[in-house]
Amino acid sequence: MAFAHRLPVEVLALIFRVCFPSNLPEPSTDLASAIFTSAPCNISQVCSRWRTVALSLPALWAQWFVSIRNATSRDVWKLVGILRTWRDRSRVEPLSAFIAVAPGIGFEEQLKLGGDAKEAIEALFDLVYELEPRWCRMNLSIDAPSSFIRGSTRCLEPTKLTHLQELHVSAYPRYEMPSCNIRFFALRATPPAFCSLRTLVLTNDKSSKMLSPSLTRQCLVILHHAPQLETFEVTLVSPISDENFPNFPVVPAPSLRRLVLDVCEQPARGFACKFILDHLIAPALEKLIIKSKHSDGIAEEAYETCGFVSDFLSRSRPPLTELTLCMAMTQKKLMAILRQLPYLTVLHLGVNLFNALLKEGSKDALCPGLQRLKFPVSAIEYLRPSSRTGLYSG
Repeated sequence: MAFAHRLPVEVLALIFRVCFPSNLPEPSTDLASAIFTSAPCNISQVCSRWRTVALSLPALWAQWFVSIRNATSRDVWKLVGILRTWRDRSRVEPLSAFIAVAPGIGFEEQLKLGGDAKEAIEALFDLVYELEPRWCRMNLSIDAPSSFIRGSTRCLEPTKLTHLQELHVSAYPRYEMPSCNIRFFALRATPPAFCSLRTLVLTNDKSSKMLSPSLTRQCLVILHHAPQLETFEVTLVSPISDENFPNFPVVPAPSLRRLVLDVCEQPARGFACKFILDHLIAPALEKLIIKSKHSDGIAEEAYETCGFVSDFLSRSRPPLTELTLCMAMTQKKLMAILRQLPYLTVLHLGVNLFNALLKEGSKDALCPGLQRLKFPVSAIEYLRPSSRTGLYSG
């Protein structure tokens, strides 16, 4: 008998649990391939013993990782049927659902007309929403116009989401807090709600870039209701100014340790990176990554607001150990930023900032505990031994 068939059930169960991806898989145009060549289905098809073991483990069937593109209404109905089977097999296990559906050509027109296409997407929403009390990790992304679909905006009910540890926010569906008018609400009046939430991720693409400001504000509201949040990641295409909410309150994030802001096509004023850092206090932050790109021709104007990173650090006073800064406008304030980071051990700079460091840096200005300095290969020509910068020490 082969060694794999002699493994105890307990060992097989441990092996099966690590067969799943940690995030969305690569999109497939073939639903059958996406389902049956990945866990849990590929595990259950190896042999009768493995199938018996797999079916006896409800936790395996509570891991939903599916990404399909060019989907038809028939594909969506098939997906709903498969997920219903997995739901029944998973019993009451906490649910991790990473589902992305990108409809094919003609699907949007079918949605406008209603009928089968619209019902298929709504059935998918209904299935996921009925399992809301079991949500543990949730990433649901449907690339379809929200105005034609019931359920494309979901009001989160914190009393049901006691197991939620990771939430991904995208254009569709939209998540909102109950009884909250974001223009007039007061954060201090609302008690924390998501006591288990540890990771919040905001993403969009070019097709939904006009929604970036409202998505950003909604995420900050959710963050306020998550006192144990440790990771906040923002990856946006955000060309829209966000200057219509001057009185938006500052959000405390007492447990936040990792903050990632990767935003492109930003305007000169009211851009997403600045809005988030201006309205956030993170006294426990250990890792900060900022990659900011502005639209062509307006980057110079944005230099007028270059102090917002330094202001955020002054306000939060975090024990930051790792900083990635790829944002040309902050080069005038680079030394002011570094002087506030006595515990910094890893520094990653973009080309312009690295040049600013060589030009303005001194041994005293650099962080005393710095162990690693990373910079783009294109900046290598600027490296020369210099007693003034002291970059080669250590």
